[in-house]
Amino acid sequence: MRKLLLSLFATLALTSMAQAQSSLYVYLNDGDDETVVSLADIDKITFEGANMVITPKTGSPLQVPLTTIQDFRFTPQSTTGLLQMKADAVAGPAINVRQGIVSVDGWDSSRTATLSVYAVGGQQLMSIPGWNGQNVDINNLPKGVYIIKIENQTTKIRK
Repeated sequence: MRKLLLSLFATLALTSMAQAQSSLYVYLNDGDDETVVSLADIDKITFEGANMVITPKTGSPLQVPLTTIQDFRFTPQSTTGLLQMKADAVAGPAINVRQGIVSVDGWDSSRTATLSVYAVGGQQLMSIPGWNGQNVDINNLPKGVYIIKIENQTTKIRK
């Protein structure tokens, strides 16, 4: 049933959004890898066994195990899309999570702030007053989605 729903979703997504989208991004669980495929080059996307299979118009199919996929998205064709804004934004430091460690790129270590970690439901799970940019270990938290807040900047993370 899950495979049928995923196949149906992929088919609907491709047919209904093909005019407005240009690429498929597949983000893997390790946080380091992503696969980008132009929709113009894709013949079909299917779910076979425990794999997402991306079949290009030419060449060999790309099989990605479902257990390694964190997220996949169809990106907008427009240069004013969210991915463009995210890439060009200079709103503040970049919050990254790799292997249960939260790091913040671009933080001035001479400044201090309170770094807080919240569950999606709003419960504060961790608070570090006087934080000055050092890495934060969140390995004690179960896998899930969390909100990191530093001053007035919030970021959703997935562990």
